[in-house]
Amino acid sequence: MCIQTPRSLAFGGLVCFALLAAGCADHAPPLEPTPTGALLAGQGQGPQNPEVVVIDVDQEVEIPGFCAGYGDFPDGFDLLVHREGQIRLMLMRHPITGALREIAVWQGVDVTATGNDRSVSSNSAGPIILQYDVQGDPTQLQVIGLNGVYTAPGLGVILLDAGRAVFDPVTGEVVFEAGPHQDYHGDYDRLCQYLTS
Repeated sequence: MCIQTPRSLAFGGLVCFALLAAGCADHAPPLEPTPTGALLAGQGQGPQNPEVVVIDVDQEVEIPGFCAGYGDFPDGFDLLVHREGQIRLMLMRHPITGALREIAVWQGVDVTATGNDRSVSSNSAGPIILQYDVQGDPTQLQVIGLNGVYTAPGLGVILLDAGRAVFDPVTGEVVFEAGPHQDYHGDYDRLCQYLTS
């Protein structure tokens, strides 16, 4: 599931809420509308009384040609990514400036990636914060905390995306990052090593 701004300016290949979407524009999952529009209809309340929507997530996305060039897979293979859990969306309006802030909190969203008869799983928990100006245009996107940690027997951690990353929501450029962000940078070597072994 990807965030969309009120003007349908999508972050499809940039920041999606799960494994293998961000930083992988050729394999970005299809966009789906979010309750952002419904939240914006109410225009949010102050920090003490935000508008809140809880959505159930149960989605599968197929990524063709994943791990191309690894092992015996010159053309890669289809990777099926399944996400399940709840996302709590909150919309708040700053009491003085009137700027909006949307916060998406993952409440135990399990992500499982399956390919070549092997699977890896993670639980995403970090909040994603999208800030808007008073006109409703996006000004900043932050991904904070644990976006995903995937482990495999005998290999330990094979993909880790955690810390803080700040993006320009218009250009998709990273303007600040701290911590390992293998998913955003497309560093899938250890993941593909496991899936192709």
